[in-house]
Amino acid sequence: MSKMMIAESNPLISVIVPVYNVAKYVRRCIESVERQTYQSLEVILVDDGSTDGSGRICDELEGEFDNITVFHTANQGLSAARNFGMKHISGDYVVFVDSDDAIGMQHIAHLYETLNKYDTHIAVTGYTEVEVSNISSRNDDLDSSFITSVMEVDEAINESVKLNGDFASHAWAKIYDKEMFPFLVFPEGVTFEDQYVAYKVFYNSGNVAYESANDYLYTVKRSSSISESDTTGRQNFFRALEEELEFTKEKVPSSFSCVYARYAMALMDAYIESVVSGQPNKKMWKLITDNRSNVVSRKIKSDFSNRYMLKYKLTFLGEYVFNIVIRKVSK
Repeated sequence: MSKMMIAESNPLISVIVPVYNVAKYVRRCIESVERQTYQSLEVILVDDGSTDGSGRICDELEGEFDNITVFHTANQGLSAARNFGMKHISGDYVVFVDSDDAIGMQHIAHLYETLNKYDTHIAVTGYTEVEVSNISSRNDDLDSSFITSVMEVDEAINESVKLNGDFASHAWAKIYDKEMFPFLVFPEGVTFEDQYVAYKVFYNSGNVAYESANDYLYTVKRSSSISESDTTGRQNFFRALEEELEFTKEKVPSSFSCVYARYAMALMDAYIESVVSGQPNKKMWKLITDNRSNVVSRKIKSDFSNRYMLKYKLTFLGEYVFNIVIRKVSK
């Protein structure tokens, strides 16, 4: 795509940025949004009760850029901030960006162009992990050539749950048109909220456009609570996949085996998390023993990594011995 500015007569795209205690990163994030080659943007900053000066920086940015609107709310979490933002947008499309991340200069243009190319309700891309110390707010080098394609619903769901898929279930690195707005309601009070939403959006979109620019810049080794999970994080992820498994079993059976594989891996991760925390979850152990024959014998045709296959085989030693092994290797 040319680096020429896209005319402001293009449809308005809303960019929702939840903000919570990211004073080190929020200016870099918003400057990367304001440098977009797609110029017809409104930027909604939802300060979710920040206590580190992030809210003040948001107000400064609102004064510097005409297309920014800032809302200050009590701290209720990432989902609540996104849901609040959705109630205050004016655009025909919406894009989410986490405030401790950044985006390449043509990120939104790439997504919008791909969505229009295939006449879909959603377009997605992957992300590039960037160390905090190395990230640049411009990252022009990521705006290079890329491939595009369109996926059926089952293909999109399968790709989003793979361990190393071309894209993931995150709300960000995607563009959604108005038809998808009713499905962009994030569950509040849980982590891994995106996992509860993405597959429903894919299902209701009919098909999904994909582009490989991977120009969403995901900050690793961050200290922000925007992405930081607590001790129940893995269990939330497992519960989200549990819901997705039931959904695909009924509505998208061709995705069931792929979702099952990720579900079985998440189940094992969640149980190990409970063991390491000192409170082994008996219910999850029962689920593991109920499912291990499917995993070990490959009754359900899915790709399990050797690492997870070994963990499931170790459960045949019994709960007591398995827990001892996990505690030892986790020290």
